Amino acid sequence: MEVHHHPHAPSHLKHWKEYLLEFFMIFLAVTMGFFAESYRERGSEKGKEMKYMESMVADLQKDTLSMNQAIQENLRQFRGMDSLAQQLHLNPSTDVELRRLYRLNDEYALSLATQPVNDMTMRQLLSSGNLRLISDQKVADRIMEYYGSEKEVYDQDMSMYLQNIQKVFFASVDLFDFRYPPIQIHKDTTFSSDYQHGDFKLLNHDPAALDKYANQVMAARALNIVYINVLHEMEKQALELMMFLKKEYHLSG
Repeated sequence: MEVHHHPHAPSHLKHWKEYLLEFFMIFLAVTMGFFAESYRERGSEKGKEMKYMESMVADLQKDTLSMNQAIQENLRQFRGMDSLAQQLHLNPSTDVELRRLYRLNDEYALSLATQPVNDMTMRQLLSSGNLRLISDQKVADRIMEYYGSEKEVYDQDMSMYLQNIQKVFFASVDLFDFRYPPIQIHKDTTFSSDYQHGDFKLLNHDPAALDKYANQVMAARALNIVYINVLHEMEKQALELMMFLKKEYHLSG
């Protein structure tokens, strides 16, 4: 008689709970790895964001400084334009008067004191696609407002000012002989005008022509007031954005 026994399950087979535990451990390891990589990536992006903001604050600091210098130069030009117009109305004829007229015209009618917005960091953010790094929407909105709508208005006003100064320059060629004053080139490659030598004469002594040019100078002077006010406003906006970014990103300096 044969006795048949049922084979026992091999002792090395795992219980289903062990498989579940292994699956859970693998899942946990993969998940933790994913979160660790995301954390490292987010930390890297946060570091990049901080670097961009530090660079933008530096741009804004340069803006406030250079705009203030432009304001001072335009105020100087504003005062000088009045002296130039008065000299034109006097219909100068003596050598001293003509030399003074040439000097006033060179210094105040033909010079420019504009200051474009320094948007180097903003252009880098846009061209690289890294504007997305700015996680706080209110920060992004403030930046886009300064470098967007406010800069656009500022650029338009600056362009109008430049065009008007160009009109004054083209009008001056009918009155002034641009061979004078003689230009001196120095060893350090700088230039200066020599108002002591040369036969200074006007190409047109007609009082009506001189008065017309004086009127153009005064029109440019009036527009200069507008541009100075625009510079003041843009300087204020640059300062406010700079202080805002310093506060939001805890930047010193």
